Amino acid sequence: MQTHLQALTDLSQIPCEPKSAVLRERLLPYVIMVWFGLAAFSYRHVFGQLFEQWQTNNSYSHGPLVIPIAFWLLWYRRSTLPEVSKPWIAGTGFLLAAHFLMCLGEYVYFPAIQRWTIPIWLIGMISLVWGRAILVWSLPSVCFLAFMIPLPFQLEMMANHFLQWASAWSSCVLLSLTSTMAVTDGYTLRMATGHVGITADCSGLRMTVAIAALSYVITFLSLGRGPNNRCAGTDHCNHRDVDRSTATLGRALNLSLMMLQVIPAAILANAARITLMAFVMDRFRVESYTTWAHDFGDWLVLPISAVLFLAFRAWLGSVIHIWRTEIGQRRLNRSGRESQNNFIDWHRPSFTVTPFAKITVAPFALTVLAFALIWHYEYERDRITAEAMTTARRYEANADWAHAADCYQELMYLNSSPEEANYRHAWVSRQAATNRAEREQVFFELEALLNRAPFHLAALRMHLDLSLELGEASAAIRSAERLYSMDRHDATTMQMCAEVRMRLPSASSRLPEISMESLSEPVEVFGPVSKWRDSLVIAVAEFGCHHPDSVDSRLTKAIGSVIPKSANRVGSAHAHFQRWNFNHVFGKGTASLDTALTCIDDECPKQVAYEIYLASANEAWVGNKPDDAKSFLKKAIDVNQADHRGFALLGDVCESQHEWLPCTTAYLRAWRLAGDRPLELGIKLAEALIRSEHHLALDELLKTLERQVDTAAVTPSRTMQIRLNLVQSQLHMRQARHEEALQTLKHCHLLASRNLYKSEATNEWVATIESLQAQCLVRLGRYADAARLFENRAGKVDAPADQWTAAARAWRTAGNTDAAAHCYRNAVFKKGDDSEIWLEYVSLLKDKRGMDEAINEVTLRQRRVRQDSPIADEVLAQAWEIAGNPKLAIEYYRSAAKGDIRDVAALAIALARQGEVDNAVELIASERWSVDTSVRAHTAAIVGISAATLSNASKATIMQIVQDEIAKTSDDVPLLLAAAKWYTKCQATSNALEMLRRVVTLQPENVVAANNLAMMLADEGCDFEGAIEHIDNALKQTGPIAEFLDTKGWILVQMNRAEDAIAWLTKAAEHSSSADPIAQLHLASAYMDLGDRDRAKEYLELARAGQIRLDLLNTSELRAWSTLQQTFAPQPIPHEESGA
Repeated sequence: MQTHLQALTDLSQIPCEPKSAVLRERLLPYVIMVWFGLAAFSYRHVFGQLFEQWQTNNSYSHGPLVIPIAFWLLWYRRSTLPEVSKPWIAGTGFLLAAHFLMCLGEYVYFPAIQRWTIPIWLIGMISLVWGRAILVWSLPSVCFLAFMIPLPFQLEMMANHFLQWASAWSSCVLLSLTSTMAVTDGYTLRMATGHVGITADCSGLRMTVAIAALSYVITFLSLGRGPNNRCAGTDHCNHRDVDRSTATLGRALNLSLMMLQVIPAAILANAARITLMAFVMDRFRVESYTTWAHDFGDWLVLPISAVLFLAFRAWLGSVIHIWRTEIGQRRLNRSGRESQNNFIDWHRPSFTVTPFAKITVAPFALTVLAFALIWHYEYERDRITAEAMTTARRYEANADWAHAADCYQELMYLNSSPEEANYRHAWVSRQAATNRAEREQVFFELEALLNRAPFHLAALRMHLDLSLELGEASAAIRSAERLYSMDRHDATTMQMCAEVRMRLPSASSRLPEISMESLSEPVEVFGPVSKWRDSLVIAVAEFGCHHPDSVDSRLTKAIGSVIPKSANRVGSAHAHFQRWNFNHVFGKGTASLDTALTCIDDECPKQVAYEIYLASANEAWVGNKPDDAKSFLKKAIDVNQADHRGFALLGDVCESQHEWLPCTTAYLRAWRLAGDRPLELGIKLAEALIRSEHHLALDELLKTLERQVDTAAVTPSRTMQIRLNLVQSQLHMRQARHEEALQTLKHCHLLASRNLYKSEATNEWVATIESLQAQCLVRLGRYADAARLFENRAGKVDAPADQWTAAARAWRTAGNTDAAAHCYRNAVFKKGDDSEIWLEYVSLLKDKRGMDEAINEVTLRQRRVRQDSPIADEVLAQAWEIAGNPKLAIEYYRSAAKGDIRDVAALAIALARQGEVDNAVELIASERWSVDTSVRAHTAAIVGISAATLSNASKATIMQIVQDEIAKTSDDVPLLLAAAKWYTKCQATSNALEMLRRVVTLQPENVVAANNLAMMLADEGCDFEGAIEHIDNALKQTGPIAEFLDTKGWILVQMNRAEDAIAWLTKAAEHSSSADPIAQLHLASAYMDLGDRDRAKEYLELARAGQIRLDLLNTSELRAWSTLQQTFAPQPIPHEESGA
């Protein structure tokens, strides 16, 4: 390095002689080559970094084009190239500075310094080799090389930030012209519909550099070429160098002014691009349109910036022209007239425009336009802000929190200082919050707001209240300390600080100890000491009632002793109510709501009156006074119809009185007022809908409740889940979806039986669930599963005998006689012989094991019975009747009738069964039988049905008794059913239909009556559609019962729908435990109508083999039997002829 510097020094001291000049011209190329070689070696790392920046940094991707353009500028100005002069010694300083900065940059690892030494090195090199004139001539090209060198990082960041801020602010002003309001923080455009981020790549730095380079080139091209003559002599050259230096300084000043215009042109062009993209995004809100606007803006920004630059350049050119011509001319004129005193010229009016006015008119117009745009932007922002605030307040008044939050969100975007809008947004969000997760979101929003505005009083109060609600102790103490230090003379602040101290007594804080003395300190604000302290006692008592677990026992004791006097001194309804509530919560003495009720007047706040009426209603309901509770609730609802608690309590009262329709209405109103949210209230509404048979609205309600359970931050209690599943299963049962109901009940049973320590409530839940499971199994025809369920329940400790009875009946229906007998024996063992269960057991033995087994059972039980608890005569009579000993049964019936006159009915029925109809009728008609007329009529109808034959006199007597009672009584269902059977036997079909219709109207759940009515309607052929409706209702309630399925199939046969009938009849046969010959007859008739004679004959043979009883067939069945008998009459067997 020192070698080649010394060479340059020696070279500069060579005298200017011809031989020396020749020698210098010969050595100059070698010196240049050596010098460039040393420079290339020294700058190899610098150029490597430059190439890397050009490839990776988009702002300098134009770098490779700079060097060719710089050479082209030299070539373009080649005609003005001056003669080579002696070396300029100052170039040595430039070279030394370049190499010093190179070493410094490498030492401190600052590559930007090394890169910027390239132009300095070139200036020194040109000065020493070709002289000062060549340096001045080539200086534009050397300076142009600066466009290929990246700025230092800090300068680049500062430029980016400035361009981002200026472009964003200008975009906001331009957007306001399109009625699109936006605000910016310097890096992001915030609009009501979204954000537009202005990144470093979008700041416009790359475009600014490009436009600056372009303007640099245009400026030098516009200056034109200089004179073509070259310097010949030394003195002449020196004179020309001075002139050329002066011209160069002018050009440098002109260039500087032109370059300054690049910045506003680039900012405005970039702002136009951002404005276009933001406008498209705000208006269309389609991502593809926004992407198109972004790309189109990238293509459009360079032409816009170029046009703006050319406009600025034209204005600057006119300014320079005016300055050089008119102002210069005026100076010359003024200097020539200094010695003259021309009075006429001084008074001559001048209408010409001054040069200063010509120069300043354009800047003044642009300034006015800029201020007008800024004013318009500020005006639009204030207008839109006021409109949004008004709309938000209107939504708040209507309790429409969601829309109010949207308005405040928009205000947060449109305000440059959005603290107040942020607070209002947090406030309405808290009003709309329904679960802990939403309240926590509001809490974090307030935390962020207080970080920006730590002294916002309203935000501090809400943050403190929310911290206490969420149990955030540290946050509550922090807010309370700040509030106490800022606003300790405010009553609300002092009350909240007292709440923090009471709820968090062990927390370390700078809050003072809460006492009467400390809280009475700002007495001049609150009023007289006594009144303030009495009000404080009431406020602390109210706080203790709301947070009983957070109050120390010593405080409650102190409050309990003084609250009666304080309440009396204050004398308001609120004070007396808080006294009662405090005593009610903490059990401190006795208090009544009567005083609070008497204090309610027109001046009493509505919310206080509502709380008093609600508490009075609750107290009356707990005291088993539902009418008083309803009266108080009516007053409470009249005072405040927007609180769900009154309607919820009214629903509870109506539920206790089994008033399901008003109960459902009250629960539904409470559910709507509470925002469709409280899970327990929703479950109560669902249970009421089930009981009131309103199933249409229940399905959607259950879906809402299930979504609440799935999205709840806290898992609902087990009781809530059980109740919800029970309602779901009951709805499935009503909809005949018994398989789904079973799955739901299975899950419900797991929830109920999961607790290891069974309580009474758990046992009740399990019993209810198992009862519903049994109903589903029976409806599905899974009698064996139902029987196992009943057996499982019967095996538990203290299980009633009814479970064994239900198991026995289920096993009997399923056809498992042995299991049924086992269950019957267990039931008889638990309940005793003197019961109907034993009679069912005897009947089972008779049907499955024969008459002898039944007789042996009755005889054995009669012998084993103890003397202190003998079997009742009426039970023995029924047992011997079942066992096939009617005479002995009648004896026991007579013995029972002597002991109780009501047993005459059983005796009469038994006599009728044994053929002694006249004696039975005589007993019924006897005036000595002093029983209720409905019992007499019911017995008469049963006697008439049971008798095989009837005399005309007996028939007339029975008919008269039944008709007389039917005329007087219309709601006795057993009598109506018996009368229907009696009328059917007497072939009085119209009367029988009338009786059955009455029964179905009185008891829609009476499936037997519905089945008989459907069968009779179809048999008469008068109302097939009505018959189908009645049997469908029965099947909907019971499920696939074989008898009802068979009834529907037979109705379809009579409607000439044999194909549909076969499906139902086949299903009935599948659910039947035994082959019923009448069902086989129905199938034979259906296949006959369908044309399938083989199948019809097959089922007819089964009916014949089942020994079908013709006396049990109705008219249509008798017709079908006759037709089939005639069609498939047995053929006589031909005898073989004997051989000859």
